[in-house]
Amino acid sequence: MALLVKHFLTLSDWSKWVFLLLSYTGARRGEIARLRAEDVKLDNDSGRYFISINESKTEAGRRNIPLQNKIIDYGFLDFVKSKEGGYLFPEIVYVNQISKKFIQIRDDLDIASVSHENKRRVVHSLRHTFITEAMKKIGNINIVQQVVGHEHSRIGQTQKYAGSFEVSDLLCVVDSIEWI
Repeated sequence: MALLVKHFLTLSDWSKWVFLLLSYTGARRGEIARLRAEDVKLDNDSGRYFISINESKTEAGRRNIPLQNKIIDYGFLDFVKSKEGGYLFPEIVYVNQISKKFIQIRDDLDIASVSHENKRRVVHSLRHTFITEAMKKIGNINIVQQVVGHEHSRIGQTQKYAGSFEVSDLLCVVDSIEWI
C-alpha cells in the first residue's frame, strides 16, 4: 500500500483523489465517483471534515465517513473548492474507468496481479485492505462496518435499538490507517 499511495500522490488528474479517497476511507469506487462538492462537510462536534455518501447499493451504505487529516493536508479541500459545487469527478463516466486506471498503475509499478494468497489485486482490493487494516488496529467490528457501509453484525436483538455512530466516534477507524 505504501508504494501505491506514494504513487497516487504524484498523480495530477482525477485519479489522484479517487485513489487516495479509496485508500483512506474504504469506500466503494462507485460511491467515490458520484461525490459532489457539497458532500464534503465539516462536522462541528469533532472539527473534522467528512464525506457524506448519499448514493450506495445498500441502506447501510448511506453514511458519513470522516476524512483523515492527511487527505486534508494533501490539498483535498482546495480540489473540492475548485469544483464549484458540482461533481468532484465529472471525468468519470463509468466506474470501470477507475478499475482500468488502477490496473495500469499496478502494472506500471510492477505489482503482481495476484497476491501470495492467490487473490486478485484489483481496485476493490483497496477496500479489502482498508477493512483488514482497520480491523487489526481497532478490533471493533461495528464501527469499522459503519465506516465502510456494511450492515452491523453480531449484535442480535440490539440491532433494533442501535443507532448509527457520530463522525467523532468513527475517527479512530480512519486515523488508524497509516499507509505512508
